[in-house]
Amino acid sequence: MAKLRAIIIADIEVKNLKTAVEFEKIMNTYASKIKDHADPSANLKDGDDLVIEKVQAMIPMQERRGSTGGLDQIVFRGSRGEYSKGKLNYKKY
Repeated sequence: MAKLRAIIIADIEVKNLKTAVEFEKIMNTYASKIKDHADPSANLKDGDDLVIEKVQAMIPMQERRGSTGGLDQIVFRGSRGEYSKGKLNYKKY
């Protein structure tokens, strides 16, 4: 079995932030429905076909530069861990 990521993206324009907040609530309702699609106790080891580990829905309050490109070209970057400079040795001058 493979760990995959399912993606739904909506590029939106809103008149004001109140509208964005209202739409975000609607998105969260759909996210709950997606999560409910699989049995909450599903487990691949038990032979279940689908396990939904986590569902998130939000509207980041940052302006986008343009419409989203193809979903196959989205790159997820960064880490949730502490920032590390790695193991490079820098000479001090």
